[in-house]
Amino acid sequence: MNRYISILVFAILSIVSITSVRGQQLISPSNENLLYMGRVDSSSNDVYYFDWSGVGISMIITGTATLKVLMDTNTPTPSTNNINMFTVLINNAVYPPLNITSTEMESYDLVSYGTLVPTESYIITLIKRTEASLGVIGFYGFMVDQAAVIVLPPSFPRKLEFFGDSITCGYGIDALAPCPFTPQTENNFDTYEYIISRQLSTQLHTACWSGKGLVRNYDSPNITSTNPMPIYLPRTLANNASLEWDFANYVPDAVVINLGTNDYSTQPSPPENLFEQTYINLIQTINNWYPNKPKIFLVCGPMISGAVCDYVESVSETVESATYIDLQNILDDSDYGCNGHPNQSGHAKMAEIAYPIIQKVMQW
Repeated sequence: MNRYISILVFAILSIVSITSVRGQQLISPSNENLLYMGRVDSSSNDVYYFDWSGVGISMIITGTATLKVLMDTNTPTPSTNNINMFTVLINNAVYPPLNITSTEMESYDLVSYGTLVPTESYIITLIKRTEASLGVIGFYGFMVDQAAVIVLPPSFPRKLEFFGDSITCGYGIDALAPCPFTPQTENNFDTYEYIISRQLSTQLHTACWSGKGLVRNYDSPNITSTNPMPIYLPRTLANNASLEWDFANYVPDAVVINLGTNDYSTQPSPPENLFEQTYINLIQTINNWYPNKPKIFLVCGPMISGAVCDYVESVSETVESATYIDLQNILDDSDYGCNGHPNQSGHAKMAEIAYPIIQKVMQW
């Protein structure tokens, strides 16, 4: 990936050279007034990379009628047609989503020219809607008018982190069953974790991957898989095993885990003792990552019920500072999106149950 940086930096400088004539400027990814949410590879000043769901970029800007973002997407699965999508927020109002489709750096309009009034200030936020399995985003900065001034937005002191599978990613959330999955139906911004984060006024980091389990991935022929979800959790980029995340960069007050659905959705099922011990080991690992020993919340449902939820509840009773959240059997027919996943109303129901439990335990 880094071998392309020199070429791309030249391209950026070319854009800057052209647009400077038109009175525009580049806000580079390393600008100290950009606020990032989620895991980001910032090893290069000229391009930042990220792939996890829910990664966000925010700024407060004044003095521009132009607002463009420079991005590319390196999508590993050809069938996705090179699409990664972002929610666009301006002063917390949701604008049409941004579709990143080019494998080379390209300029994308966030709003049409003139939507922003140069004499006004705006909080601009981009939230990655699609998951890591759909590829890595390269962020090269924003193009704005030459007179623009940006300020660092405030951030919330409270911090949450969510680990999960397709449910946590927001797979199929923006549709009504029956429907096939497409990148356009995935939207992490409307998931239960984002709803809870907004309700509790927290920062949020999310690590999720559709089809992943705690010990066994969906439809695996064996009782264990070589690459279940815990393998990915230490990574800055889910798609890059060599780039380790520095857990000192973000220390959550609470970690919410929703894993187990894929382990038991198909046969063969992992043995109870293997599943429970792996869960206990994961929680111990999390406590090693974070010296503050965050509160742990273990979620089961709403796409599965029965024995696996009993196992998850048993783990919560075994581990100190762990709390069980039961989301079994809460969805109606109208709450399903694509391929049996909760849609927006389904996620709202999930948040409605989980939010007061988290709030009470955290005393927030």
